[in-house]
Amino acid sequence: MTNKSATLLSHAILQATEDNEKWADVLAALIEITGAVKGIMTLRDRQSAKLLLPDELTSNLKAPLIHGIEPDFVESYLDHYAALDPWTEIERANHPYEPYFMSYHLDFNTLVGKEFWNWLRPQGIVDALVAEIASSHRHWVALNLHFDSSCWGRQGEIIAQVQDLLPPLRTGWKLSEEVMGLRQGLATSQGYLENWLVPCLILDEDLIVTSANTLGLEEIHRHFNTCKKIQVGKPIEVNNGALRQALCDIRSLEQPNQGKQASLPSCIDGHTISLSVVAQATDIVGKSRGKYFIHVDPVASLKSAAEKMTLIWERPDLTPRQSAVVRAVAEGIKVKAYAEGTGITEKTAYDHLLMARKKMGNILTRDIYMTHQTYLSRQQGK
Repeated sequence: MTNKSATLLSHAILQATEDNEKWADVLAALIEITGAVKGIMTLRDRQSAKLLLPDELTSNLKAPLIHGIEPDFVESYLDHYAALDPWTEIERANHPYEPYFMSYHLDFNTLVGKEFWNWLRPQGIVDALVAEIASSHRHWVALNLHFDSSCWGRQGEIIAQVQDLLPPLRTGWKLSEEVMGLRQGLATSQGYLENWLVPCLILDEDLIVTSANTLGLEEIHRHFNTCKKIQVGKPIEVNNGALRQALCDIRSLEQPNQGKQASLPSCIDGHTISLSVVAQATDIVGKSRGKYFIHVDPVASLKSAAEKMTLIWERPDLTPRQSAVVRAVAEGIKVKAYAEGTGITEKTAYDHLLMARKKMGNILTRDIYMTHQTYLSRQQGK
């Protein structure tokens, strides 16, 4: 690999960490560097290695991520040949954390005898390299680089190239996932959740707890009879499958949004556990990056919580100036407009807001607004 190629790939990976759709440029760079003729990045089931496709394939076929394959061939593969693909079984039996060529497990003469060859032959594909880019306990992201006969005799060189490239690719993918999480709609910071007076937490699609308030960490596991103690960054474990089923139910709703909810069984008398969608996103390989909000309410708790909640700027530890700027932000007023209206500098206003946020657990500015909206909705429901 030339220094120019390495620089181009590094730049492409850096761009992709900021914009998930830029992974198309990364795939194109990998094809150029390795001499491949086509490439695919797909989401795979952890156990079966089968392709996992989004509920609706986009018209421009952005998921799975495909480079160099004509749409007609893609459609024919997805419609007719995926079940006949002998390479899927190879990937299932030989997980490609270390890259390998498919021909190491299925020789060319055997491949020619497969019906799958009728899909490969018109494209000039005779072999493919596969490698894992990222994984979770349910999914993994596969890189498949397709080669014509010019690859014969240099498979070892190509594998060495890809092995050198995997560490930055995996790091870039991980950062890309984190950036997607940070940009999703509802604020999910610890500061926002701590303002809820009931146990609550936020999960991702893999049931991993991305944030929780103190009550949620201490109490929610008791509401699931078989759930271990909850930790941020760890999956929540529910042996009876109730939570998994609730996620399936809520995902099946048309156009899920923050107003959609599903109920979960609770083992604590007089309580209801609710699950709702707070953010929807799909990455470049078609994996859903949804976030889900779980909170526990007593039967009459909506009213009692409303009675207990106070205006966010009425905290006793805030100074009058800090309280005033927090109120402005909570009511949707820009800090600059607040400063102009009160005759103070914009920097002074931001300094007051920063100190107030620190006192409130480093809550984000947008969380102040969201917390006030929660307060208003609670009051309306009294």
